[in-house]
Amino acid sequence: MENDQNLPNELPMTLKGLHALWRARGSTGRSPRREDFTLQDLKPWLGHLALLEHSPGGGFRFRVCSTAMFPRFGCDATGKLAHELSAMFCSDFPHRLEQAVTSGTPICTWVPVASSVATVTYAELVLPLRHKNERENMLLVGTYKFSVDSPPRDLADTLTESNTTNHRGRFTRSCR
Repeated sequence: MENDQNLPNELPMTLKGLHALWRARGSTGRSPRREDFTLQDLKPWLGHLALLEHSPGGGFRFRVCSTAMFPRFGCDATGKLAHELSAMFCSDFPHRLEQAVTSGTPICTWVPVASSVATVTYAELVLPLRHKNERENMLLVGTYKFSVDSPPRDLADTLTESNTTNHRGRFTRSCR
């Protein structure tokens, strides 16, 4: 398990609090189990959480995705596999999930998502969880808006509702 000093100072206090709860529920050197958290424990973060589990066919499936996270993922991701989501919203998200499960440590990143209105940067914390006493195979993801910036003028002119390319040139498709 990772210690608090490895978390970036810029991480929002809300995510630092979630990380502190995760650490408190884990045992020495092990990630906590999903069963170690009650809804009451997670109440301060409920609108900003997703729970994913390793799918038997590979990848990670969203068991739950809160409504405040819809802009981050471009849709209601509940029931979807992470790699099926639009590249604009989740290009390296599946890799971070795999990294957290493999290492058993939290992964903290900042994720810019561009639209015709603005580029929103999200602070994201991926926390590995164990199922019962097994190895890590579930993930708790907390996501909060970190900053909102207006897009460059040329980007705003090229974006449309139905066919979108973000600033990295990735094609965006709607979630199915």
